[in-house]
Amino acid sequence: KPLFWLGETEQNSYQQVFDCSYAWHWMHITESFMKGKAGVDELRLALTEYLKKKLPYTNHLFFTSNHDENSWNGTEYEKYHDAALPLAVFACTWSGLTLTYSGQELPNYKRLKFFEKDEIQWTGKNELHNFYKTLLHLRSSFGEEVVEAQLMHTLGDRNVIAFTKTSGSKQILVILNLSNEQQWINIAEAVAPGNYRNIFTQKEEAPSLKELMMEPWNYLVLEKI
Repeated sequence: KPLFWLGETEQNSYQQVFDCSYAWHWMHITESFMKGKAGVDELRLALTEYLKKKLPYTNHLFFTSNHDENSWNGTEYEKYHDAALPLAVFACTWSGLTLTYSGQELPNYKRLKFFEKDEIQWTGKNELHNFYKTLLHLRSSFGEEVVEAQLMHTLGDRNVIAFTKTSGSKQILVILNLSNEQQWINIAEAVAPGNYRNIFTQKEEAPSLKELMMEPWNYLVLEKI
């Protein structure tokens, strides 16, 4: 049977034999960003390095939580606070694979015990069910075709990450406000003309990205139609 090899490491040499490896550096640099020890420039540099180092037919695995992190270092809300959802949007839309962990659809604010049974406190509400369903449906719609991600430059505030992801005629535009302030965003590069659909509201938009206002810790995912 075909096997999928996942390496819980980030040493590039393992990409020679593994299909996917963990994006540990991204996890650590985003934690440093939230602690004020790194800036958005460092986040962009990390993403640029991922694009350079990635070998053909391999991927990096992006996430905001997993069993180790939840138990030993805290839930995604302890680590990322208000940036938890924007970074979840990133993990589901950037070039690579996405890991989702048990209870994220709740959301789960509890550290789970590692060596003994510790049941997730299911409430039945699953407030983030549609959030993750929408993002993962979009991610899977790219299929197995070659995917290209490209960071975009924004004028004005520095706490913004914007990028496009393209596969054939399919394209999405993602903008993340990684700050606690309302931001007016100006995308420096030209965006492919045409209409776009906001994947969360399903409203069609013809984005004018010269004067785009985003609320604190907000995210925007537009799919070209």
